[in-house]
Amino acid sequence: MVQNMKRAADLVRRYSAGERGFHGVQLRQANLNGADLAGADLSAACLKGASLLGADLRGAKLTRADVVGADFGQADLRGTDLRGTRLGQANLRLARYDIATRFPGGFSPVDGGLVPDESGVVRRTAVRDVLAVLDDDLWKKRGGNG
Repeated sequence: MVQNMKRAADLVRRYSAGERGFHGVQLRQANLNGADLAGADLSAACLKGASLLGADLRGAKLTRADVVGADFGQADLRGTDLRGTRLGQANLRLARYDIATRFPGGFSPVDGGLVPDESGVVRRTAVRDVLAVLDDDLWKKRGGNG
């Protein structure tokens, strides 16, 4: 069932109240600048011409959403599922993505002007380094020549 939402404020209010399912929502030319919509299901949503500058869309589902003319500049798209969405006509400049972000086939985030977030890679490297130090200490305690 396609939901008809004429005002972005309604969506934000409902999201703040704990609702996350907005499948098929109609938000043509809505102003969602800076909105926190992390984890929201916006699959098949109409976001034509919508402004989502700096919006938090981490982990959101935007599969098959209509984003023609939408502005996702500086939005947080880490972990967002964008498969089946035509991103070629949307502004994604300086939006952040990570290894968990899912893009439509053939889409290049680098060509789209997105910025990779490698903090997860840094954290994994730091954990690996700590484990190596602990392993080395354990080896020495057991009489190793390390």
